Amino acid sequence: MTHPASPHPDEILASALARSDAAAWRRLERDHGPKIRRSIARVIHRFPGLCASDTVEDVAAELSIRLLKNRGAKLTAFRVGRGLTLEQWLMRIAKQAAYDHVRRLRRRRTAPLELDFVVAAADDPHADCLARQRSELLQSAVNTLPHRERQLYDLCFRSHEEPERAAELMGIRIATVYSKKHKLMSRLSRVLSDDAALAA
Repeated sequence: MTHPASPHPDEILASALARSDAAAWRRLERDHGPKIRRSIARVIHRFPGLCASDTVEDVAAELSIRLLKNRGAKLTAFRVGRGLTLEQWLMRIAKQAAYDHVRRLRRRRTAPLELDFVVAAADDPHADCLARQRSELLQSAVNTLPHRERQLYDLCFRSHEEPERAAELMGIRIATVYSKKHKLMSRLSRVLSDDAALAA
């Protein structure tokens, strides 16, 4: 009597990721995160005038959302026998996500959102004025956020907490942090774009 072959470790990890298992996501970040980000960076660095310095992390967050879509259907369907390891497969999807991100930026023709309150040097009054106006617009947008989104903003963008720590403090899954962070950035981007259009 033959016994069915045991699942490959990559398939076991993919299945755990699809279930939003926190330990699996930590392992993914530890073992595969650097190569996945390098794959994204190779695409992003080809468009220096379009992409900001933190775009790699934005795309990495988008990748997480893409993988968890439809209850992790992509991850659940992953099989080693199709010729790619999990890492190679993730790098391929990451590259696709990076190109998709660039295409969206080109369509929108708006500058990527920077979520730090940076004030220009005092010897450049014009730049200083623009920076202050932008900070005021961003602060106004942040003030309109519901409590939980404001909490996420404070943890991820002001305190620069790691997603794992933010998930722990908010009592949510790490995958939810990535998803909510991406949605929050999109929402603030829209608000700032609308305000900029009105002010123009």
